[in-house]
Amino acid sequence: MKKLYKKYISTLFLIFGIFAPFFASARTIIPCETVENPGHCNFDSLMTLINNVIDFLLKDMAVPLAAIAFAYGGFLLISSGGSSEAKTKAKHVLISVVTGFIIALASWVIVKFILYMLGANDALLFLGIKS
Repeated sequence: MKKLYKKYISTLFLIFGIFAPFFASARTIIPCETVENPGHCNFDSLMTLINNVIDFLLKDMAVPLAAIAFAYGGFLLISSGGSSEAKTKAKHVLISVVTGFIIALASWVIVKFILYMLGANDALLFLGIKS
């Protein structure tokens, strides 16, 4: 049974890894490579690049992975069939997913704040702070 779960999870990660590049466009991540302004990169472009990469990793990668792991934990909880060991494992998976996602969100806010302090123009627009 454990091998079956590992097989399904690894298949999901493989499929997600194959299709993940379709969710992002290099034009939207790399700010200084535009048709109007090719090759014009400066410090603000570097800060925008870091901001875009962090946003992509959190929004386009971490949220779907957390949703998949949360669904897996819910499936384990539903299919535990009254076994206290299986319920404990499912609760551990759910708590780990929530804890990991909270840590990822907290690190995102910290990185956004650091980028804002370094002078990135669009780093804290999610809070309504305009530079």
